[in-house]
Amino acid sequence: MENSQIIRIDIRDNQTYEQIYAKQYNRGYQVQFEVTKDGEPLDLTGVAVAFELKKPDGHVVLSYGSITDNIVSVEITEQITSIPGKCKYQLSLTESETVIATVTGIIKVEESTVQDGDIESQDELGLIQQAIEAAPISVHSSELAVQSAEAAHISEVNAAESVEQAASIVSGLEIVSDTEPSYQHDGFFWAQPYN
Repeated sequence: MENSQIIRIDIRDNQTYEQIYAKQYNRGYQVQFEVTKDGEPLDLTGVAVAFELKKPDGHVVLSYGSITDNIVSVEITEQITSIPGKCKYQLSLTESETVIATVTGIIKVEESTVQDGDIESQDELGLIQQAIEAAPISVHSSELAVQSAEAAHISEVNAAESVEQAASIVSGLEIVSDTEPSYQHDGFFWAQPYN
């Protein structure tokens, strides 16, 4: 898809031509000038084209166009559209170092809604800030969870060792009486003392 604007100019007219419209920072499209002389297509063989533009900030842009038949094409660059406002331009056609025509016009560069250096919405920045502030809490919670897991493991190891020690003690006990316990006192069974 070709993105271009066509302007019809006659080198015999002494007028400012229709405005060219552009959006700030846009680039890569062309303005095509259909060149005529007294309403008839002008032969542009051997003609050079200079496109000169003065931006609202006072800086000048100079570029060169290409020619096919009687159509002059000029690329709109980001440098041309960098400053919003009305830019005066002139298109000069030169043959053998002789200027055969100069036409003037205006490029209206509409300001971009979002400018370089604009700050994103505070809402998104707030969410990012909250995430950054919450990060140390998450790290602290993770550290506590690791410490709790380590403490649980140590408790499990200690309980297993205690069971092993108790089993070892019980297995080393010797039954000293074949007498059945005859009464219970303080939750323990006791044998009747010998008379």
